[in-house]
Amino acid sequence: MWRRKSFIFFLLFSFVAHAGETPAPPTQPTEGMTAEDEAELQRYSKCAGLARKNPRASFDHAMAWVEEDKKSLTARHCLAISLIAIQDYFAAGEQLERIIADMELTGRGLPPDVALDLYRQTGQAWMLAAENERAVKLFTAALAIAPDHVESLIDRAIVKAEALRYWEALEDLDRALKLAPDRIEAYILRANAYRRLNSTELAAKDVVTALEMSPDNPDALFERAMIRYAENDISGARADWRRIMEIVPDTPLAYSAQTNLDRMDAAPEQ
Repeated sequence: MWRRKSFIFFLLFSFVAHAGETPAPPTQPTEGMTAEDEAELQRYSKCAGLARKNPRASFDHAMAWVEEDKKSLTARHCLAISLIAIQDYFAAGEQLERIIADMELTGRGLPPDVALDLYRQTGQAWMLAAENERAVKLFTAALAIAPDHVESLIDRAIVKAEALRYWEALEDLDRALKLAPDRIEAYILRANAYRRLNSTELAAKDVVTALEMSPDNPDALFERAMIRYAENDISGARADWRRIMEIVPDTPLAYSAQTNLDRMDAAPEQ
Protein backbone atom coordinates (compact mmCIF):
# COMPACT_ATOMS: atom_id res chain seq x y z
CA MET A 1 0.00 0.00 0.00
CA TRP A 2 1.23 3.48 -0.89
CA ARG A 3 2.10 5.42 2.26
CA ARG A 4 2.32 9.16 1.76
CA LYS A 5 4.16 9.87 5.01
CA SER A 6 7.00 7.45 4.43
CA PHE A 7 7.51 8.50 0.83
CA ILE A 8 7.72 12.15 1.89
CA PHE A 9 10.28 11.17 4.51
CA PHE A 10 12.45 9.32 2.04
CA LEU A 11 12.22 12.02 -0.58
CA LEU A 12 13.46 14.63 1.87
CA PHE A 13 16.72 12.67 2.04
CA SER A 14 16.70 11.83 -1.62
CA PHE A 15 19.02 12.30 -4.51
CA VAL A 16 19.99 15.71 -5.83
CA ALA A 17 21.15 14.89 -9.39
CA HIS A 18 24.12 17.14 -9.78
CA ALA A 19 27.46 15.96 -11.02
CA GLY A 20 26.56 12.37 -10.28
CA GLU A 21 26.12 12.84 -6.53
CA THR A 22 24.00 10.43 -4.53
CA PRO A 23 22.37 10.87 -1.14
CA ALA A 24 23.91 9.95 2.15
CA PRO A 25 21.51 7.85 4.24
CA PRO A 26 19.99 9.79 7.14
CA THR A 27 21.68 9.12 10.46
CA GLN A 28 18.72 9.77 12.77
CA PRO A 29 15.34 8.00 12.76
CA THR A 30 12.17 10.04 12.37
CA GLU A 31 9.74 10.17 15.27
CA GLY A 32 6.47 8.35 14.78
CA MET A 33 7.78 5.91 12.19
CA THR A 34 6.23 2.47 12.14
CA ALA A 35 8.30 -0.70 11.97
CA GLU A 36 7.32 -0.98 8.32
CA ASP A 37 8.49 2.58 7.68
CA GLU A 38 11.81 1.87 9.38
CA ALA A 39 12.33 -1.26 7.29
CA GLU A 40 11.62 0.71 4.14
CA LEU A 41 14.00 3.44 5.26
CA GLN A 42 16.76 0.89 5.79
CA ARG A 43 16.16 -0.53 2.34
CA TYR A 44 16.24 2.92 0.78
CA SER A 45 19.39 3.79 2.74
CA LYS A 46 21.04 0.65 1.39
CA CYS A 47 20.09 1.70 -2.12
CA ALA A 48 21.59 5.16 -1.57
CA GLY A 49 24.79 3.75 -0.09
CA LEU A 50 25.22 1.30 -2.95
CA ALA A 51 24.62 4.09 -5.47
CA ARG A 52 27.74 5.81 -4.13
CA LYS A 53 29.92 2.73 -3.77
CA ASN A 54 28.64 0.16 -6.26
CA PRO A 55 26.19 1.65 -8.80
CA ARG A 56 25.49 -1.64 -10.56
CA ALA A 57 24.65 -3.36 -7.27
CA SER A 58 22.36 -0.42 -6.43
CA PHE A 59 20.56 -0.90 -9.74
CA ASP A 60 20.12 -4.64 -9.13
CA HIS A 61 18.86 -3.92 -5.60
CA ALA A 62 16.35 -1.37 -6.93
CA MET A 63 15.11 -3.61 -9.72
CA ALA A 64 14.47 -6.44 -7.28
CA TRP A 65 12.59 -4.08 -4.97
CA VAL A 66 10.42 -2.72 -7.77
CA GLU A 67 9.62 -6.25 -8.91
CA GLU A 68 8.45 -7.06 -5.40
CA ASP A 69 6.31 -3.94 -5.08
CA LYS A 70 5.63 -2.14 -8.35
CA LYS A 71 3.40 0.43 -6.62
CA SER A 72 6.00 1.54 -4.09
CA LEU A 73 7.09 5.06 -4.92
CA THR A 74 10.04 4.68 -2.57
CA ALA A 75 11.27 1.66 -4.52
CA ARG A 76 10.80 3.51 -7.79
CA HIS A 77 12.71 6.51 -6.47
CA CYS A 78 15.46 4.11 -5.42
CA LEU A 79 15.52 2.89 -9.02
CA ALA A 80 15.78 6.48 -10.28
CA ILE A 81 18.84 7.27 -8.17
CA SER A 82 20.47 4.00 -9.17
CA LEU A 83 19.88 4.83 -12.84
CA ILE A 84 21.65 8.15 -12.32
CA ALA A 85 24.47 6.35 -10.53
CA ILE A 86 25.02 4.13 -13.58
CA GLN A 87 24.73 7.25 -15.76
CA ASP A 88 21.55 6.22 -17.51
CA TYR A 89 20.21 9.73 -17.14
CA PHE A 90 17.47 9.44 -19.74
CA ALA A 91 15.92 6.41 -18.05
CA ALA A 92 16.21 8.18 -14.69
CA GLY A 93 14.36 11.19 -16.04
CA GLU A 94 11.59 8.98 -17.38
CA GLN A 95 11.34 7.12 -14.07
CA LEU A 96 11.07 10.36 -12.09
CA GLU A 97 8.48 11.74 -14.48
CA ARG A 98 6.40 8.58 -14.05
CA ILE A 99 6.49 9.09 -10.28
CA ILE A 100 5.25 12.66 -10.74
CA ALA A 101 2.54 11.56 -13.20
CA ASP A 102 1.36 8.80 -10.88
CA MET A 103 0.95 11.23 -8.00
CA GLU A 104 -0.86 13.76 -10.18
CA LEU A 105 -3.20 11.23 -11.81
CA THR A 106 -4.20 9.65 -8.51
CA GLY A 107 -4.60 12.98 -6.77
CA ARG A 108 -2.21 12.00 -4.02
CA GLY A 109 -0.06 15.05 -4.32
CA LEU A 110 2.77 16.15 -2.04
CA PRO A 111 3.50 19.19 0.12
CA PRO A 112 4.95 22.08 -1.91
CA ASP A 113 8.49 21.74 -0.53
CA VAL A 114 8.66 18.04 -1.37
CA ALA A 115 7.10 18.58 -4.81
CA LEU A 116 9.69 21.29 -5.42
CA ASP A 117 12.52 18.84 -4.66
CA LEU A 118 11.05 16.19 -6.93
CA TYR A 119 10.55 18.58 -9.86
CA ARG A 120 14.09 19.85 -9.47
CA GLN A 121 15.56 16.35 -9.27
CA THR A 122 13.74 15.40 -12.44
CA GLY A 123 14.93 18.54 -14.18
CA GLN A 124 18.50 17.77 -13.19
CA ALA A 125 18.19 14.24 -14.55
CA TRP A 126 17.03 15.67 -17.88
CA MET A 127 19.86 18.21 -17.72
CA LEU A 128 22.38 15.39 -17.33
CA ALA A 129 20.70 13.60 -20.24
CA ALA A 130 21.11 16.75 -22.38
CA GLU A 131 17.33 16.93 -22.78
CA ASN A 132 17.29 20.69 -22.41
CA GLU A 133 13.64 21.42 -23.18
CA ARG A 134 12.41 18.74 -20.81
CA ALA A 135 14.74 20.06 -18.13
CA VAL A 136 13.46 23.62 -18.60
CA LYS A 137 9.88 22.38 -18.24
CA LEU A 138 10.63 20.74 -14.88
CA PHE A 139 12.61 23.65 -13.49
CA THR A 140 9.78 25.94 -14.56
CA ALA A 141 7.36 23.68 -12.68
CA ALA A 142 9.58 23.96 -9.61
CA LEU A 143 9.61 27.74 -9.93
CA ALA A 144 5.82 27.79 -10.23
CA ILE A 145 5.80 26.41 -6.70
CA ALA A 146 8.58 28.66 -5.39
CA PRO A 147 9.34 31.62 -7.71
CA ASP A 148 12.26 32.70 -5.54
CA HIS A 149 13.99 29.31 -5.42
CA VAL A 150 17.55 30.31 -6.27
CA GLU A 151 18.83 26.81 -7.07
CA SER A 152 16.08 26.22 -9.63
CA LEU A 153 16.72 29.62 -11.21
CA ILE A 154 20.40 28.77 -11.60
CA ASP A 155 19.64 25.27 -12.90
CA ARG A 156 17.22 26.65 -15.48
CA ALA A 157 19.75 29.29 -16.53
CA ILE A 158 22.37 26.59 -17.14
CA VAL A 159 20.01 24.62 -19.36
CA LYS A 160 18.88 27.70 -21.28
CA ALA A 161 22.49 28.71 -21.88
CA GLU A 162 23.28 25.22 -23.16
CA ALA A 163 20.37 25.66 -25.58
CA LEU A 164 21.94 28.99 -26.68
CA ARG A 165 19.09 30.94 -25.09
CA TYR A 166 21.49 33.37 -23.46
CA TRP A 167 19.12 36.30 -22.96
CA GLU A 168 16.66 34.05 -21.13
CA ALA A 169 19.51 32.62 -19.06
CA LEU A 170 20.49 36.15 -18.08
CA GLU A 171 16.98 36.86 -16.84
CA ASP A 172 17.15 33.87 -14.48
CA LEU A 173 20.66 34.72 -13.32
CA ASP A 174 19.77 38.37 -12.70
CA ARG A 175 16.87 37.26 -10.51
CA ALA A 176 19.01 34.66 -8.70
CA LEU A 177 21.66 37.25 -7.88
CA LYS A 178 19.10 39.76 -6.62
CA LEU A 179 17.87 37.07 -4.25
CA ALA A 180 21.32 35.70 -3.36
CA PRO A 181 24.13 38.14 -4.21
CA ASP A 182 26.72 35.82 -2.68
CA ARG A 183 26.26 33.00 -5.22
CA ILE A 184 29.60 32.93 -6.99
CA GLU A 185 28.51 30.35 -9.56
CA ALA A 186 25.75 32.69 -10.73
CA TYR A 187 28.30 35.45 -11.42
CA ILE A 188 30.47 33.03 -13.39
CA LEU A 189 27.52 31.72 -15.38
CA ARG A 190 26.33 35.25 -16.09
CA ALA A 191 29.83 36.20 -17.22
CA ASN A 192 29.78 33.27 -19.61
CA ALA A 193 26.40 34.33 -21.02
CA TYR A 194 27.56 37.94 -21.44
CA ARG A 195 30.73 36.76 -23.19
CA ARG A 196 28.72 34.59 -25.58
CA LEU A 197 26.66 37.67 -26.40
CA ASN A 198 29.88 39.66 -27.01
CA SER A 199 29.25 41.88 -23.98
CA THR A 200 32.81 41.46 -22.75
CA GLU A 201 32.74 44.51 -20.47
CA LEU A 202 29.79 43.14 -18.49
CA ALA A 203 31.35 39.68 -18.53
CA ALA A 204 34.62 41.05 -17.16
CA LYS A 205 32.77 42.87 -14.38
CA ASP A 206 31.13 39.63 -13.20
CA VAL A 207 34.44 37.78 -13.38
CA VAL A 208 36.08 40.44 -11.23
CA THR A 209 33.30 40.02 -8.66
CA ALA A 210 33.69 36.23 -8.69
CA LEU A 211 37.48 36.41 -8.28
CA GLU A 212 37.13 38.89 -5.42
CA MET A 213 34.97 36.29 -3.70
CA SER A 214 37.32 33.39 -4.55
CA PRO A 215 40.68 34.43 -6.08
CA ASP A 216 41.61 30.96 -7.29
CA ASN A 217 38.21 29.80 -8.49
CA PRO A 218 39.09 27.75 -11.59
CA ASP A 219 35.82 28.44 -13.43
CA ALA A 220 36.20 32.17 -12.91
CA LEU A 221 39.82 31.98 -14.06
CA PHE A 222 38.71 30.13 -17.18
CA GLU A 223 36.16 32.84 -17.99
CA ARG A 224 38.79 35.52 -17.43
CA ALA A 225 41.19 33.66 -19.71
CA MET A 226 38.57 33.54 -22.46
CA ILE A 227 37.87 37.26 -22.09
CA ARG A 228 41.58 38.08 -22.09
CA TYR A 229 42.12 35.98 -25.19
CA ALA A 230 39.22 37.71 -26.96
CA GLU A 231 40.80 41.06 -26.09
CA ASN A 232 44.19 39.86 -27.40
CA ASP A 233 45.76 39.69 -23.93
CA ILE A 234 47.60 36.51 -24.83
CA SER A 235 50.01 36.49 -21.89
CA GLY A 236 47.16 37.06 -19.44
CA ALA A 237 45.08 34.26 -20.93
CA ARG A 238 48.08 31.95 -20.88
CA ALA A 239 48.73 32.70 -17.21
CA ASP A 240 45.12 31.94 -16.26
CA TRP A 241 45.04 28.65 -18.15
CA ARG A 242 48.31 27.56 -16.60
CA ARG A 243 47.01 28.44 -13.16
CA ILE A 244 43.91 26.32 -13.76
CA MET A 245 46.11 23.35 -14.59
CA GLU A 246 47.97 23.84 -11.31
CA ILE A 247 44.80 24.15 -9.20
CA VAL A 248 42.68 21.37 -10.70
CA PRO A 249 44.97 19.02 -12.66
CA ASP A 250 43.51 16.04 -14.47
CA THR A 251 40.02 17.54 -14.69
CA PRO A 252 37.92 18.41 -17.77
CA LEU A 253 38.56 22.10 -17.09
CA ALA A 254 42.32 21.50 -17.01
CA TYR A 255 42.12 19.57 -20.27
CA SER A 256 40.24 22.47 -21.86
CA ALA A 257 42.88 24.87 -20.59
CA GLN A 258 45.64 22.68 -22.05
CA THR A 259 43.81 22.52 -25.39
CA ASN A 260 43.63 26.30 -25.52
CA LEU A 261 47.32 26.60 -24.64
CA ASP A 262 48.21 24.12 -27.39
CA ARG A 263 46.21 26.12 -29.90
CA MET A 264 47.97 29.31 -28.90
CA ASP A 265 51.36 27.61 -29.13
CA ALA A 266 50.51 26.37 -32.60
CA ALA A 267 49.62 29.84 -33.83
CA PRO A 268 51.95 32.83 -34.12
CA GLU A 269 51.34 35.39 -31.37
CA GLN A 270 49.94 38.69 -32.54
